[in-house]
Amino acid sequence: MNISKSLILKILMLTAIITVTFTIFFNSFKDIVASNKASDVVVDVIVSDQSNEEIDYLKLIVRKMAHLVEYAALGVVVMLYVKFIEKERRKKFYGAALFYTLLVAVVDEHIQSFSNRTSSTGDILLDFLGVLIGFTLVLAIHFIYVKLKKRKKCS
Repeated sequence: MNISKSLILKILMLTAIITVTFTIFFNSFKDIVASNKASDVVVDVIVSDQSNEEIDYLKLIVRKMAHLVEYAALGVVVMLYVKFIEKERRKKFYGAALFYTLLVAVVDEHIQSFSNRTSSTGDILLDFLGVLIGFTLVLAIHFIYVKLKKRKKCS
């Protein structure tokens, strides 16, 4: 049984997409105490002596950055998967990738409402911004790789 490298990469990317998606959903099921505790740990590492107002602001920033990082990771794995799709079918997958990631963001915020946390449209937009950052990162690296490959070929 000979499995192509392309098929193995697609399976690995799908596994990564599922893993990142479930990690996002797992974090959404945490109640507000557990969620705040996670951001408290990060803030405690960053600062030692700040006023309560400054610490509360830093906790908010950490929570919002967590949204960006989670969804940037989702954007990266989804776009990597799309890059492994055959060229003639790829254009259809860009729209599906955007739809999937937006759907994950909406479901994520909906899940939070079941764990006594607030859900907001602003967080959905922030999540989607993270996705776009992930997409852009993959596309930029791919663009640079192609340009370097062409330059090396011409030399």
